[in-house]
Amino acid sequence: MMKRKAGRAIDLEAFKKRARQEIAPQPLSSEDIKRALIKSSHDSYRFTMEQWSYFSENVLEKPMAEQRFTEAPTTFQIKLFLEWFAQSRTGLLEDCITDTTLLNRLNSLKRAIKIHTRYQYTPFQNQEIISFVMKDLIPQGLLSTIARSKPLAPIEVAKDIIRFLFASDEYKHLHPRIRNQIAFAIQLLLFVGVRPGEVVESDAWYRTNEGLLYKDIELVRSWNTEHPGWRFHVAVSDCCNIRCT
Repeated sequence: MMKRKAGRAIDLEAFKKRARQEIAPQPLSSEDIKRALIKSSHDSYRFTMEQWSYFSENVLEKPMAEQRFTEAPTTFQIKLFLEWFAQSRTGLLEDCITDTTLLNRLNSLKRAIKIHTRYQYTPFQNQEIISFVMKDLIPQGLLSTIARSKPLAPIEVAKDIIRFLFASDEYKHLHPRIRNQIAFAIQLLLFVGVRPGEVVESDAWYRTNEGLLYKDIELVRSWNTEHPGWRFHVAVSDCCNIRCT
């Protein structure tokens, strides 16, 4: 066994004095929160706090002081809030709100809880709440899963934008490759008919984000005479979930 070296003498009283000087973190003021969030996020935060304040006082029978969390709600309370919110609100597309609207409200609620209490829910707790939404609220008909119809730009509009990028755009990008990437993204969205957040999820694994990912696509410049020009290399998965080109 190795012999421990003797420690050096230190001034413990000095450390004790510094320890007593610790200042507890102060709660954020309304102005601090407003400065920390962009306008849309702050508007969502205020609406969420108004809804939770009403729910807490009238359902949980626990009035909130100044619409501020003093402790993180339990997952049971959050699930009850989501069910109450789904039943009390009306949607734009149907009589009830959509699952997307409710999940956005959930994210806003968790952000407010983290701001006030510095508490962050675990992946297990988050999955418990999401499962409640998907397996309880949707089957009960409390949420709509209908999608809002969104018009897609025709091919002539996409061509005009891409031509502008290379012929008329005077903006100096941080890297010359960015212009090619923008043009590539426009073509990808045009040909598969999706929005940027949906590139491209497999319908066999709904809400798993499994499918064609941006990182699976490589834009390659070919200089040989047989295949000159730009080419797409797309990585796909086989039955063993091994990605290959």
